[in-house]
Amino acid sequence: MINKSQQIYNLFIYMIPTGLAYLLPFLTIPIFTRILSPEDYGILSLVMIYAVFMCGLANFGMSLAFERNYFQYKNNPEKLAQLFYSSIVFVMINFAVLAGLTYLIKGKVSVFLTDTTQYDILILTAFAATFFFTTANNFYFTYFKNEERATTHTKYTILSSVLYFTLSLFFVVYLKIGIMGIVIAQLITGVSLFMILLYSFLKRMPFLFNINIMLESIKISYPLTPRIFIGVINNHFDKYMISLLVSLGGVGVYDIGKKISYQAFTFMTILQNVFNPQVYQRMFSKNTQDGKSIGRYLTIFLYASIFVSSILFYTNVTQCHLFWGGRVGSRVHYC
Repeated sequence: MINKSQQIYNLFIYMIPTGLAYLLPFLTIPIFTRILSPEDYGILSLVMIYAVFMCGLANFGMSLAFERNYFQYKNNPEKLAQLFYSSIVFVMINFAVLAGLTYLIKGKVSVFLTDTTQYDILILTAFAATFFFTTANNFYFTYFKNEERATTHTKYTILSSVLYFTLSLFFVVYLKIGIMGIVIAQLITGVSLFMILLYSFLKRMPFLFNINIMLESIKISYPLTPRIFIGVINNHFDKYMISLLVSLGGVGVYDIGKKISYQAFTFMTILQNVFNPQVYQRMFSKNTQDGKSIGRYLTIFLYASIFVSSILFYTNVTQCHLFWGGRVGSRVHYC
């Protein structure tokens, strides 16, 4: 068990990559919107629906099973190594099977999502990129988190964010290969980080595979798989409906709007973590004056939330007018 000061330190360290992960994509919006159209963003958003869904199937709930079973084998290095590598082997086999299936049906998936076969390779690449960038590398980061190695976790998270940011700019701005550049940047970043971390883990923890431990994890993971369908419908069905009822450009602008609004939500969640304990402490205090002070106490947090949200809203509208206003029929419609 770590002491309170170490927990506070870890919390601060974990907040650094979280802020960076939201800041860097936000900085690329005014750059990419000079090159990419709303339709490009719409296509990328629709393609990611399939990528996220297939990555969920490849994962099969194994990441949660690994996190749970980690503490069961924490004091047994051999068993822990078997759990770690068996989990990765399982999801890699799933990925290989689903990637082969995607290769065979990529044209039909492209028609279903975009009404054309033009984006079949983009769909296959996006699936591979999302798998390595999130699903596969998540096992390493879960391991670091469970070991309470916050500094190591943060170091590799920052490396991933900066590398993805740099490569995205290179492919989209310099090579001008469109939305494929964003996907390729994600793929290169994901694969590179996966290989670096695999090499690092193999040096300290020999490769061991245990079929029984893997089957034990599957028993825990497979009941979690149905939530993949619910998650995709909950998070992405609205984008697909917009593509059917409005346009691809509408999907692109809507997706960027959601990303910006989610940044405001994240900021307000951080504030909530600060004021919640104080609010409940004052609410249940025997001192009646503490209860009356809740409103005054929350005022500063209310102003901070409105201030940050207003900046994000203004930036969103300004970028729309500056970069997309001349290429779409109605500025008001998109902004």
